[in-house]
Amino acid sequence: MNNDTDRENATKATARIAAVRASLECPVCLQEFQAEAGKRVPKLLPCTHTICWTCVSKLPRCHQRRFRCPECKSQFSEDQRKKLPNNVSVIRVLDAFSTDAGTKGLRCEVHDGAPLQVFCTDCNNMVCYECAFLHHRSHDVQKPESMDPRVYEQREEVVRKLLARSCQKVEKLVAIEKTIDDAVNNVSDLGVAARIHVEDEYRERVRKLTEHRDELLNQIASIGERRTSYLKRTKEEISRTLSSVTEVQESASACLERRSRTKILCHEQQLRHKIRKTQSLTQSLELTLEGTRLELVPPQPSQVSACRLGEVVAEWRTPLHVFGRHGAAAGELAS
Repeated sequence: MNNDTDRENATKATARIAAVRASLECPVCLQEFQAEAGKRVPKLLPCTHTICWTCVSKLPRCHQRRFRCPECKSQFSEDQRKKLPNNVSVIRVLDAFSTDAGTKGLRCEVHDGAPLQVFCTDCNNMVCYECAFLHHRSHDVQKPESMDPRVYEQREEVVRKLLARSCQKVEKLVAIEKTIDDAVNNVSDLGVAARIHVEDEYRERVRKLTEHRDELLNQIASIGERRTSYLKRTKEEISRTLSSVTEVQESASACLERRSRTKILCHEQQLRHKIRKTQSLTQSLELTLEGTRLELVPPQPSQVSACRLGEVVAEWRTPLHVFGRHGAAAGELAS
């Protein structure tokens, strides 16, 4: 019963090996890949499909001088085609199945690659004649063709079981490779999504900053217009005051020349009133104009931000608050 089960497992293992070998063929030309550098070396496309270098070199150009994967039709550029990496996973599996790899185990590693010609039943190993003479002299050493059939069948079953285990290992390795390919594609998709998000966020912030800048520039222009209007009205008031004082001064000077006592006494009262008014206006304007001596230093480009722009407008608005503390005209402007 156990022998039947083992034979069934061995048959399944043989079928798995055939399936694995089929996956080691180029899907375009159906030729087996070559592990060594050559025309049939497996090349990994950007879409993670694998075809041999010969078929890669024969791919026709499509739109905008690009190439298309024969499996999924995804496109890649000429630069990508020149830098296609070898599919290392496929090459490793090829090495495991290659004839050269198998013949290494048929040569003695102790005696310069001497052929393994006899089997030691005590050690369960094939050995060369020199090893049999030097190291296995007291063991049961037989030639394969003269072995007891029952011993040979036992060794054959062991080989079948080992073959089945090796097929399981290969299947796991292929599954891991597929998982890695899926992870690579996932990383690529996440990277594209992240770049799109960054670009959208950048454009949105630039839009908001531009709107904020325009709003602040309009505020600065409005404040400047109101300040200029106030200064002009203040200058007109000074002109009227000067004209009134000058008129009284000229009249008083004429009275002094004519020595008119009545008019001189009247002009004394007028001059006192004009001096008090002029002194009050002068003091008010000196305090008011002191606030206009603010030096506004433009910020460096690297220091400009929404917060800094707000500070600039606040500094530009400062003289208006100073005006508001002195004089009725300043109060009108501040409002």
